[in-house]
Amino acid sequence: MSRKFFTKGITVIMDAMFKAFPGASGCQKTLKIMFNPVFSKTSGGILKGPSSSSPKDSKNLLHLYTTPATALCEVYNEQDLMYMHLLFGLKDRKLGMLEANFSSYIYHMFIFLEHNWEKLVEDIRLGRISPDATPKTDHDLRERIMREAKITPVNYLFLFGHYYHPTISNRIQSVLLN
Repeated sequence: MSRKFFTKGITVIMDAMFKAFPGASGCQKTLKIMFNPVFSKTSGGILKGPSSSSPKDSKNLLHLYTTPATALCEVYNEQDLMYMHLLFGLKDRKLGMLEANFSSYIYHMFIFLEHNWEKLVEDIRLGRISPDATPKTDHDLRERIMREAKITPVNYLFLFGHYYHPTISNRIQSVLLN
């Protein structure tokens, strides 16, 4: 990350957030939706790929995110990594914010949550990352991520009993389209 981006971008955003929401200064980690880019080349040999931040571009900030660094840097399947983003974000009772370079990532995260919330609740309850939910992630990598994150069984079902609404992405979509 460039010094200019940090000093004229990130710090300005954080300053504005803390001024507008004084209680935000106690924020904990961020659920940052980002993926490892998969690049290809054009017929002329020019590298092409997604325009988004990647974990390898943000190595100095990885400790700020709910998703463990091992998952961020080594899981290349977007579906598996989205599952892990949600799993670790939902486990964090003091989650500070959701962050993504594009609002569509947040929207798609909520759609993914609607379709996978039961698996997520079960994995949080059992203290695991289910192989069924992350089929493209190698068993040994999944085990390293669980050790790094110190995953233990926890009863976080209150999240879904009080806050979860199965049509949240429909409500977000209606706001975005109007």
